[in-house]
Amino acid sequence: MERIRFVRSQQGISLIELLIALTLSSLLMLGVMRMFMDSSRSNASDSALAQVQDSARIAMEMIKRDVRMAGYRGSCVSADAEITPGSLVDFSSQSVIGVEGSNTNSDTLAILAAEELMRPDDFTNPGSPLTPVFVTTFNSAGKITLSKDICYSSDDVFLISDCRQLAVFSPQEALYECKDDPSETTTANTMTALGTGNNNISLKDYVVPPECSTDPSTCPTLHNLGSTTGLIYDTRDSGRNGSDGEPLWALFRDGEEMVEGIENMQVLYGVRDGNNIRYTSGCTQASFDNGTCNPGNTTHIRISLVVASSNNVTNTNEQRTLDILNLNTNTTLTTNDRRLRRVFTTTIQLRNQG
Repeated sequence: MERIRFVRSQQGISLIELLIALTLSSLLMLGVMRMFMDSSRSNASDSALAQVQDSARIAMEMIKRDVRMAGYRGSCVSADAEITPGSLVDFSSQSVIGVEGSNTNSDTLAILAAEELMRPDDFTNPGSPLTPVFVTTFNSAGKITLSKDICYSSDDVFLISDCRQLAVFSPQEALYECKDDPSETTTANTMTALGTGNNNISLKDYVVPPECSTDPSTCPTLHNLGSTTGLIYDTRDSGRNGSDGEPLWALFRDGEEMVEGIENMQVLYGVRDGNNIRYTSGCTQASFDNGTCNPGNTTHIRISLVVASSNNVTNTNEQRTLDILNLNTNTTLTTNDRRLRRVFTTTIQLRNQG
């Protein structure tokens, strides 16, 4: 008689085997998640570092460009040119000054430099090209005639020179506002130069080349200074918040935001002391406002910028100490948040100050 064999059917995995499989899978998933989180943090840190470096590069290049023009008074004006009595600014003394921030607060940098005044050939034509403005006549009462109609206001600050001497003034008139309001087309080709105390500046000794009457490019050029304090750099709250809800700071140039992330700016002024350069801090706010600040013949400036990322890169707040250029008691800046920060420092020589 043939024996019948029974084949046991498959019953699946046991509970122990299932638990082992789940445990191994969980460990594997934890490892993958850990790698993903580390990669995400690394990418966030790399992105933040790239942002900080780009912001620092742009800010430094912008400041360097303007600082290297400090003291510029026109292509033909020498360093020993005579300053006309009553001028609003004495270029022979100081072209880079600023206000020292208290403790580790950010400093303010002021750069005084002339640039050719560029105005449209025809204000009524929006496509009219921008070209320089030349001075064609001077008179003893301080009145000048220009090569074309322009618009201006009484708070503008201009520079004129015949290469031997120069004057810095504001116009007496306050009638021509088309530079701020395109709908206003009132212009003029004359202005009266006023100096300190709103007194007329005598221009009777200024010379216009004979060929100026036929070739305006040979006439003295009208330059723009903007203000008697110069071009102002500072840092301030941008009015926006980062991903952590905290304010984002930025570098401002004459009141306009230029570069986000610049939280702190420190400036030292290198004054020639014999054969050496001695670095000093900026002015007080009072001496800057009343025009009495004059640390000496500044030939170099040193700048440090603290640049922060706009996004968080760490899971928790971390306290960091950053070295900054500060002659006050505090030479370090302490932060306590989740952002990435770096300090960038440079030294710039003033081309027009020795």
